[in-house]
Amino acid sequence: MRLEQGAVSLGRRLGVDGFWVKPLARLLALAMKKETLYLAVIVLQILDVDNLHQEAGSRKVIEYHGNGSRLICLACGAEKSSREARQEGIFPPLCPACRAVLKPDVVLFGEAIPSGAAVESSLLVREAEVLWVIGTSAQVAPASYLPAIARSAGALVLETNLESTVLTCSVTDVSLPGKASEVVPLLADELERLL
Repeated sequence: MRLEQGAVSLGRRLGVDGFWVKPLARLLALAMKKETLYLAVIVLQILDVDNLHQEAGSRKVIEYHGNGSRLICLACGAEKSSREARQEGIFPPLCPACRAVLKPDVVLFGEAIPSGAAVESSLLVREAEVLWVIGTSAQVAPASYLPAIARSAGALVLETNLESTVLTCSVTDVSLPGKASEVVPLLADELERLL
């Protein structure tokens, strides 16, 4: 009963209808089954290559499309920080080891997702009890497949976006529409209140 009341309360605060009460109650039940609250945050950084998740304190970030704070040498694989390269003022930036031109360590159009990131993210979503998809069009493969992989493995899939996506009708268990900056704190507050 407490879970359903919490789910109804959360639904009202988020502006979603009664259809979502059971999935929200399931989410709250998953959070409450732990004897102590331990939140392991795994951020699958899809298009955000700006290092903001790491700077905000996220411990485990899979850099699916790389990280713009690094430059990499395609000739020898050496790395250099973007900040250091800017301070040197040499353009284009050169590899400290072999003097070849460096490129941002991000996936550019036509390049493959780093194999380690692809494998690790696929394994994690298969093990997830809850996958919360926040702020994506869900139209760019292979990242767009991850919510369906999680759902087929039994995860509860939440989605927070300003608009509906292809996931909303096909994969999402709970749609929490709105700005992530508003929805995420509301859900966190409700979980904290119930725990």
